[in-house]
Amino acid sequence: MSDVFISYSRKDIAFARLIREALQESQLETWIDWERIPIGQKWWQEIRDAIESSNVFIFIISHHSIGSHVCRDEIDHALKNHKRIIPIVVDDLTVRKIQDFIPELPQFNWIIFKRDQLFKIEINPAIQSENLEDKQIALPEMPQFKEAIQKLNEAIHTDWDWVKFHTRLQVSALLWENNDHNPGYLLHGAALEESERMLLKASGKNPQSSSMQIEYVTASRQEETKNQTEKLRLEQKSRQRQRMISWVIGVGLLVALVLGGVALGQRNQAVKQENLRATAESIAIQERDLAINRQLASEALYQSVKQFDLALLLGVESLKKANSSMWAAGNLLEILQSHLRLKHFLVGHTDYVRSVDLSPLGNKLISAGNDGRLILWDLNQPGSPRQIGQQTSPDNGSIQFVVFSKDGKLIASSNDDGSICLWDVSGPDMFELIGSPFYGHSSEVDGLAFSPDGTVLASTGVDNKVILWDIRDPRDPKIIGEPFATDQIWIYSVAFSPDGKLLATAGIGSNITLWDISQLDAPKQIGQSIEDENGVGSIVVFSPDGQTIASGDLDGLISLWDISTPDSPKLIGQPFEAHTEFVNSLDFSPDGSLLASGGNDHTAKIWDIRNPKLIKQMGQTLEGHTGDVNSVSFSRDGGMLASGASDGAVILWDVTVMDEPKPLGQKLIGHSDSIETLAISPDGKWLVSGGDDQALFLWDISTPSLNWNANQPFPKQPDWVYSIDFSPDGKILATGNADQTLSFWDFTNPQNPKLIGNPLPEYAAGPSDVAFNRDGTILAMMSFDETVILWDISNINQPKKLSDIKTGHSDVLTAIEISPDGKVMATAGWDNSILLWDISNPQNPKQLGKPLIQHSDSIQCLAFSPDGKILASAGNDHTIILWDISNAEEVKRIGQKIVGHTDWIISLAFNPDGKILASGGLDGSIRLWDVSSPLLPKPIGQPLIGHTSSVQALSFSPDGYRLVSGSWDNSIVLWDVRIDSWVEKACQIAGRNMTQAEWNTFMPEGETFHNTCTDF
Repeated sequence: MSDVFISYSRKDIAFARLIREALQESQLETWIDWERIPIGQKWWQEIRDAIESSNVFIFIISHHSIGSHVCRDEIDHALKNHKRIIPIVVDDLTVRKIQDFIPELPQFNWIIFKRDQLFKIEINPAIQSENLEDKQIALPEMPQFKEAIQKLNEAIHTDWDWVKFHTRLQVSALLWENNDHNPGYLLHGAALEESERMLLKASGKNPQSSSMQIEYVTASRQEETKNQTEKLRLEQKSRQRQRMISWVIGVGLLVALVLGGVALGQRNQAVKQENLRATAESIAIQERDLAINRQLASEALYQSVKQFDLALLLGVESLKKANSSMWAAGNLLEILQSHLRLKHFLVGHTDYVRSVDLSPLGNKLISAGNDGRLILWDLNQPGSPRQIGQQTSPDNGSIQFVVFSKDGKLIASSNDDGSICLWDVSGPDMFELIGSPFYGHSSEVDGLAFSPDGTVLASTGVDNKVILWDIRDPRDPKIIGEPFATDQIWIYSVAFSPDGKLLATAGIGSNITLWDISQLDAPKQIGQSIEDENGVGSIVVFSPDGQTIASGDLDGLISLWDISTPDSPKLIGQPFEAHTEFVNSLDFSPDGSLLASGGNDHTAKIWDIRNPKLIKQMGQTLEGHTGDVNSVSFSRDGGMLASGASDGAVILWDVTVMDEPKPLGQKLIGHSDSIETLAISPDGKWLVSGGDDQALFLWDISTPSLNWNANQPFPKQPDWVYSIDFSPDGKILATGNADQTLSFWDFTNPQNPKLIGNPLPEYAAGPSDVAFNRDGTILAMMSFDETVILWDISNINQPKKLSDIKTGHSDVLTAIEISPDGKVMATAGWDNSILLWDISNPQNPKQLGKPLIQHSDSIQCLAFSPDGKILASAGNDHTIILWDISNAEEVKRIGQKIVGHTDWIISLAFNPDGKILASGGLDGSIRLWDVSSPLLPKPIGQPLIGHTSSVQALSFSPDGYRLVSGSWDNSIVLWDVRIDSWVEKACQIAGRNMTQAEWNTFMPEGETFHNTCTDF
């Protein structure tokens, strides 16, 4: 096997040699066909074998190679085998020209080695050859060439272990395929388990798993199950034979006595055999079902980067078939988190969606497309959009464009036959055609715009005409003046300025033109058309203040223009590359700070344009469409974006706070500084949080809400709030502050908590953590000076110190926890140790056993399981340890250390049934662990994404349905961790069920078709 296969045109052989030499210096083995002489099937088979056994496929893109049928065949074979493809571009070629030659060419990992800039070609007179290319040598231009080689190496080596494994697995799968699926070529044992594990972890990686690999591993699992079942049968048969021999010997000795028992022995043996056979069959069925479910889960993850709605449905089906097992739930969680900004697929169109527009109030959405349908959507309930109604174009032809009027009472639509329609949407469920379609254009109408006052409609299209319509009487629109045109080829876009005094037009193969329409019946072109040497505008929009226009072009570039002086517009900064193909649509956010774009690369993006000379993308690219994104539209508050694409889908995106991660939960905002601690009341209705802003906030979390409001019934605290804990009955709240005081609050009336007495006396080191015992009569207070004080608070008005424990820790204490039965206390600190204490007699606490020392660095947090049999610890060594403390005198570590975090682990929490452990860390991540089998803890999906800084506190609600996290990023996130809720959310986002064709493709053979999501 080689590391890299290089595909090139013979005329670029000099550059190919240069690249090969550079890769060899990087210790990469290359395969390259120097002769490129087609001598029949044997030669082509050698090429195919080389591609299949290479880890990476490099294609040198030049004027010569994009016309080579050999290069095309090689790329086709690389694509077929799901190879990592890295295009190296050496000539000035448009994306369109390259895509015309290879539409399937991946649009990432492109490396630029521009001719005459990074290398130059010279003739070596010492070489004698009739072919010019044989005499050419390529000389690198330093240091630019070296920098490009470094980028190439990075592209090659990303996820390098997976890339190499992908090649090995594909070669094995092909060997099996080419030998008529001979079982002798299948995987077994550890190799099979590794392959299943690697495929499950490969979601979102490049290259993607091939269908042949998945088929190969599935067949291997089925064969392994079959072999295991047969082995079990033979072992049972052998044991049966041995028993029979012993029985026969006994018969020889006691024939007379045994005659009466023969029938009974045979009957018992038959029963045993039948039981063994049934057990073997049951195991085989379980193994088969597990293999099928894991295959389905793997396919769901694979589809998450291709067709997200289908991935969600496959993930739900996998979860149902696995009886809601944790591994399947984690799989669905991972899929849900792969597109956190995607809120809903709106399913209704059966062909290209060409245009979408959100109403000015943001409560309605109109979509239209090639299926001739106009669909009006009600968005008043953001969690469950619904169709208000559907209409069809009068001639049943394609609808090209739709737009709301500025007051939201009218919709205009244009058709491919040149007609325009107006629709009445003034009522909540109103959607009716006004009058009849009207005509003014001789062919397809592609652009529409309402004037700000709603009295004029502008239209334009393929006939290169702009028409202004008087629609004061929408039942009888009239053309104002004469249609006008420019030297443009095809006017594709038209827009009014916010004050209604200007009109902008742009189109395919055209420039941007501004028009003075102060006299509607005599529009005048203002100055010269705007022309950008980097590309031509195909779409144009005005900023909300009317001082800027944005244009997108066919090469994927977006330009911003200052039109404060309309007759001399100026380019702001430089055009920036937004998409790798056409820019189809643009829309400014209502405040003008952001710009949304949609392109033929199947993506939508959000751009921060507050500093036009330093444009930056906000957040991650919005990926979810599988076709060209033809239209984008912001909601009035700028928090939602709608997009429509050629895949027939309309998608709603949550674009609030794009520069922060979007959590799969509700973010609670109120604190102005880092959050250090939080606690949920025992009845699950109230959350109290505290932090560095000296504030204690109260949150009512008793019912689901779109916006939880922070209340501040507590006075401002004298210093940072370090610790919070509720008494078991929820009537008392204890808070510890950095001012070295501990306070108690009467929480019987949560909305008006009262301070009880005075704070406990000051201590030099100050309290850092507090914990109640089971009945709420004892409170443990930990200080930074390695001391723990136990207080009798049976009379909360007169707390009494019971004991002052000098723990013996050799460094700062960091964590204290009391077991659920109130008899054991655990302490931990910077000395890497844990101590257990018997506090059943709080006036005379005693240390239990020896210090627990397994961590290699400071311990930051502890948590008891609900049954008190397990203690979890974690800290600066990035690991979690589970301890069996059922015998506190002889504590044992359970299994291996749990690893996954990339930085200190600061917080831990068990859910109420003890089967899930949550951990939060300095890396900003929250991880869920399946600890139902403590010896084999497993991660549940990928980390929860939502915080940008250290996760300081975690707490499960009493019913286990919610997990609350507090962070140094000043935010709290309320996570819904019910598996049922993940299913509901998956269905809500997908908005549909599988088609029969999808079912037949992905579901196990013989599985009866049914609705995955019952609400659709």
